[in-house]
Amino acid sequence: MNYYRRKLPHIQVRGGEYFVTFRLKGSLPKHIIRELKEEQKKFREKLKTNSVSRSEKKAFDRQVFLMYDESLDFCETGPVWLKSPAVAKAVQEAIHYRNGKQ
Repeated sequence: MNYYRRKLPHIQVRGGEYFVTFRLKGSLPKHIIRELKEEQKKFREKLKTNSVSRSEKKAFDRQVFLMYDESLDFCETGPVWLKSPAVAKAVQEAIHYRNGKQ
């Protein structure tokens, strides 16, 4: 099992299955992004002043992910490029490019 960290921690399990979420720029209204970033900022401030357990941090990270995910599900604005069969095919090929190679 490999573990590495960039913006988020990543764990790679040999033979594991993974999912990828794509978000096109402009797919979320700016006011939603501002609200979500403000929630994250408040939590970071709480981290500085209070002792927060690892499970509380994990629960908060999960909550933020779900807020973004739900916002994307119900958003009716933004680009819809993936509805184009040609664009969807190009993205599909890019995703599968390394399949079985790495």
